[in-house]
Amino acid sequence: MADMRNYMIPGHRRFIEALEAGLSIRQFVQDHQESHPALADLYNDCIRGMDKFRKKHIEITVRYILHQAPKDEEAKGTGGTSLVPFLSTARKETQEQLLG
Repeated sequence: MADMRNYMIPGHRRFIEALEAGLSIRQFVQDHQESHPALADLYNDCIRGMDKFRKKHIEITVRYILHQAPKDEEAKGTGGTSLVPFLSTARKETQEQLLG
């Protein structure tokens, strides 16, 4: 994912870097979920929304990139990644962020 930043416009890249430099939202919510259970519910709703987005992204990628690629060539994503394994890993990592 870090390589993808080379393709971002500078403002987007700086935004991602600022998020990384700050506090972990997940850790904050986890630390306060006992006293603010609605916060944990909202956080999990956001993670589920991101998971839904990632699922749809995989579906669109398969439909419009993999199925359209020449049969003798492996379709590659931005940065030369193998599309489905890369996107599947990103989705799995998103699902792992749910709070129990």
